[in-house]
Amino acid sequence: MNEIQTYIGNYTSETTLQDKAFQILDGLDVGDSTRSDYKSRIPLFLEYVGEHGFNKDSFLNFKRCLASRKDLSIPSKAKYLTVARVFLRELHRQGIAPVDVTVNVKSFHQSNRHKRFGLNQEEISLLLERLEGKPPSPENARLKAIIALLIFQGLRQIEIVRLDVEDIDLGRKTALILGKGRDDKEPIDLHPRTAHALGSYMDYCEIRSGALFVSWSNNSLNHRLTTKSLREIVKGFLKELQIVNTTHGFRNFYTTKLIQHFSNDLLTVQKYTRHRSVETLQVYNDNISRRDTLPKYYEAFNLN
Repeated sequence: MNEIQTYIGNYTSETTLQDKAFQILDGLDVGDSTRSDYKSRIPLFLEYVGEHGFNKDSFLNFKRCLASRKDLSIPSKAKYLTVARVFLRELHRQGIAPVDVTVNVKSFHQSNRHKRFGLNQEEISLLLERLEGKPPSPENARLKAIIALLIFQGLRQIEIVRLDVEDIDLGRKTALILGKGRDDKEPIDLHPRTAHALGSYMDYCEIRSGALFVSWSNNSLNHRLTTKSLREIVKGFLKELQIVNTTHGFRNFYTTKLIQHFSNDLLTVQKYTRHRSVETLQVYNDNISRRDTLPKYYEAFNLN
């Protein structure tokens, strides 16, 4: 491990070591959003190595350290471990590390069931009713457009912030989406309520070209909205309605609604949700079936 010790020893400043790690990550053939996520997570591993040094068991011990933390969910732990694995394998590929210390270290096991349910019909109805009553303003026009893309299109957060004005064709009610892990944009059909919300937003805010959603804060004025900023906007609205859920909860609602409406025809649903695998939709389908049979389950133990 002398090569890695030297690599780390040459960068005694944590900031400098982080900069060097960022250079390694910049050389990976991944999307911008993935690279940004890697950079946000790699400091935890660098901090661990800075405190404990580096040896052949460092990756395994880092996993054990993550496992002991009560403040991180299993999916979060898995992501931190994955980033460390990618980083170390790249060091090995570049010849900086003589061996791949990640070999035979398993990832965290995650249940294939979704941990959090999406928004329900009552919450969506309340949300739409509150939106309808909001007075005209740039902020409210933008909020209505974002919520429409979440409810009626089921778009992912990254897909929303990647949208450009040129991607929207209100006449044909279509949009071009740069999906998760995709290199090319793919067309989707816009629900009439989405098209109306987008048209109203672009007219009210006089948006003619460039990014569809930009920041209005002083620090990043007119820069493309980030997924973090998007989540904050949605989180604020959900909090206003006292709804405890997440931005991703809208996509869960969208997918669940389609599965129910198309009578479990998962291939048809897949065309609208754009999931790569029907297996993911089967998880939704199983959850729906389980909830639908709950009354019979309760009845089975009605022993009075």
